[in-house]
Amino acid sequence: YELTVTGTNGCTSVAQAEVGTNYTEPGAQATGGTLTCTVLSVQLTGNGNGDFAWTGPNGFTSGDQNPTVSVAGTYELTVTGTNGCTSVAQAEVGTNYTEPGAQATGGTLTCTVLSVQLTGSGNGDFAWTGPNGFTSGDQNPTVSVAGTYELTVTGANGCTSQAEAEVELDQNAPVISADGGLLDCETGTLQLNATAPTATGFLWSGPNGFASTEEDPIVAEVGTYAVTVTGENGCTASVEVLVEQDCDKKCPPLLVDCPADITLTCAEDLSPGTTGEPFFRKDKDCPAIVDLGWHDEWLSSCPYVIQRTFFATDAEGNTETCSHLITVIDEVAPVFVNVPEDLQVACDKLDDNMGLPDVWAYDECTKQYFPVQHQVEMIAGECAGHYYYVHTWSATDWCDNTGIATWTIEVYDNEPPVIDCTVKDMKVGCKNIPEALKCSATDNCDPDVEVVVIEEISKGDCKSGYTITRTYTATDDCGNSTVISHVIYVGGCGTGKSLDVAVIPNPFRDECAIRFIALETGKAVVEVSDMQGRRVAELFNGYVSEGQPMNLAFKPVENGGGTFIYRIILNGNEARGRVLYQP
Repeated sequence: YELTVTGTNGCTSVAQAEVGTNYTEPGAQATGGTLTCTVLSVQLTGNGNGDFAWTGPNGFTSGDQNPTVSVAGTYELTVTGTNGCTSVAQAEVGTNYTEPGAQATGGTLTCTVLSVQLTGSGNGDFAWTGPNGFTSGDQNPTVSVAGTYELTVTGANGCTSQAEAEVELDQNAPVISADGGLLDCETGTLQLNATAPTATGFLWSGPNGFASTEEDPIVAEVGTYAVTVTGENGCTASVEVLVEQDCDKKCPPLLVDCPADITLTCAEDLSPGTTGEPFFRKDKDCPAIVDLGWHDEWLSSCPYVIQRTFFATDAEGNTETCSHLITVIDEVAPVFVNVPEDLQVACDKLDDNMGLPDVWAYDECTKQYFPVQHQVEMIAGECAGHYYYVHTWSATDWCDNTGIATWTIEVYDNEPPVIDCTVKDMKVGCKNIPEALKCSATDNCDPDVEVVVIEEISKGDCKSGYTITRTYTATDDCGNSTVISHVIYVGGCGTGKSLDVAVIPNPFRDECAIRFIALETGKAVVEVSDMQGRRVAELFNGYVSEGQPMNLAFKPVENGGGTFIYRIILNGNEARGRVLYQP
């Protein structure tokens, strides 16, 4: 640009001015990152020449060059150079919360399979826990204890997933019974009898090296024979029988007939009177029976199989035995002893040192006691001061019947806060109105209770007078409230007005206060009537002095809600209004 200046004398001079340009952009660049289960925040990276301004999801803003964020989405960086030019770049914050997909399988331990290999799968690192403090970081560890094993797989993104594998125990011996007897006097032989419904093989042994794999072999020697059977789980059981010879014997057997096998449900009485008794010899020409009885042997745990063997001995010392099987089906869970009644405790009365009761379980079927499993859960209620502790005990018997007992402690808060300031109704001039009080409150359960002040000003002015009603309310987290009111009567001198009235609270749930201050001396009557004009209460009938505050409580006799009319008459002047009762 060229400037020419011409003077009054007509002379001129010339100068030049250069106007250049600077539109260089500040070159904004931005990078983001990825949020995972362990990376809960990432740092955005910004580059450029100038001032930085970021915006993003959920109203995010920042003036830092490299701010830290924890919400996924698109973030926009604006860089403003010193020349006022701007440039914009975007950074993406993504997420990777993919779970590693844990899966687990177990197996079964038997009398021959003493360990099993757990199988785990998933994308990440493996961590197993199990009975007796078992831990392993292998993907497929080998274990030898029955129980529940938990697999936790942790992915590269820090996310985890869990799966459970059951290792079961099957070491029940097969149920077996067998009978011997007398060799036949004509053939000199006897066929032994063995019964084992779940056996896969039989092995007999006896006198003179006798051996047989038959279920019911034929023998020709007197003596004791033993049979061993093997179940499908590799477990074994054995029983012995006696083979005798007495061809000259005229008396019948001591045990004529043994009771048949029997299946029962769990019962208190398993005596022979219930399960069956053998028939004993009663021949008066034979030696008398001088000793008889029975004994039990438990063959398996579930179902409970008892082999009951009866014996009898006569006066000549001859002894005979026979046996039968008693199968007890257990479908009844253990019962719990010493479980306390449910409790309700105020939140400030809860004792953290409250002892846990000594609870145990008893199984009626086996007459056994069990160490129980215990866990406690805290369940939130309607507010911070209201919650539940639920104690749960469980016990499982040998037949996998599980019983559960619970004990619930309900913690509640029904005590209102305490406001620590005191108010007194007063009458003041227009220039002497006090400030609202700075009140605080304490509560037995809620440590942080605020006092809320609400101010209501009635109609009027300094000349005619008016009322300021300040209500101080403290409410804890469970809704328990304490309310105090402060009535200030302002001005009203020489106006002919005889009283000022306030009703606190209105509407009300239980009880309200009808408050007034007499602005002149005289007789006052205060009464309350229903909407049909029927008087339901006379709250006051007497003389009052000028400036005397009155505070009258009104509580309906019946519980039904409704609207009431109050009337205050002083020296012929009347004030009336409505009161709403909402129980």
